[in-house]
Formats: sequence, C-alpha cells, structure tokens
Amino acid sequence: MDRVAFTVPGAPQGKARPRFTRTGIAYTPGKTRAYEALVKPYAKQAMRGLDPSFGACTLSVVAYMPIPRSWPITKRGRASRNEMPCIGRIDGDNILKAIGDACNAIVWRDDAQVTDARVVKRYGLEPRVEVSVVHLEAGERGVKFIAPEAA
Repeated sequence: MDRVAFTVPGAPQGKARPRFTRTGIAYTPGKTRAYEALVKPYAKQAMRGLDPSFGACTLSVVAYMPIPRSWPITKRGRASRNEMPCIGRIDGDNILKAIGDACNAIVWRDDAQVTDARVVKRYGLEPRVEVSVVHLEAGERGVKFIAPEAA
C-alpha cells in the first residue's frame, strides 16, 4: 500500500517519559499505554490486513486539541475557526512519538523507518488525530506526500 491514512477520535495524548520502580526497572506509564492501544485498531484497519512496510516512509500527524471550556465564547469561536495558534500543554513531538510507537509492527516494522515527519497542532470542535503515512517507494512512483488536512 502506497499511502495509509486514518483518524483516531478523542483528545490527543503525548508519549510520557518512562517511569522507574524503586528497584530501577523502567516502565511506560499507563496513560501512554492506553493511548497507544487506542491507536492500534485504527492503524490495523487502515492497513487492511497487509504486512508492515520494510522501507522508508514519511509521517504526517494533525492533532486537533479540545477547546478549553473555561475560555470565553469569543475566544472559543476564534479557536474553532483556526484563528489562533494551539500552544497547549501537549508537545507536538510527544504526540508524534505516541503515534509512531503505536504503529510499530502494524504500519511499519519500527518507527525508525520514518525519515520525514510533520506534526501540526490545531484546536477543533471534535478532538482527534489524523495520521498519514506515505512509503518512499511510492514517492518515487509519483505518489505525493499529502498532509491529512489537505486530503
């Protein structure tokens, strides 16, 4: 498959730092594991039963963050019309890491195969993450790297 695109509904989550037990054993926090588990079925459905890619690919992630309810109506309106930047608490690179790790062994063998990545944060009335992957072999055949927001 040349291009894989899917949407994960719900508020985006970033990959949290590993935590350590008292004996020094590292583990992934439960909230991160739960979000990655949420992403996996959408990635599997988009792959339609195909095996993971073994080649290089590009990754585009557009994260639509929830608009805070505490904001005044005018500010909420500006946010919903994409008239203000989303500088919320979750770092874009952490969202990218969570999506990348969740797609391991599904879309690609390992997220180290991603050679070009882009993350965009926006406010949205429906919080979600839109993911687009283009395999570079497809790019050589003329398939364009299209961000999900432009598709």
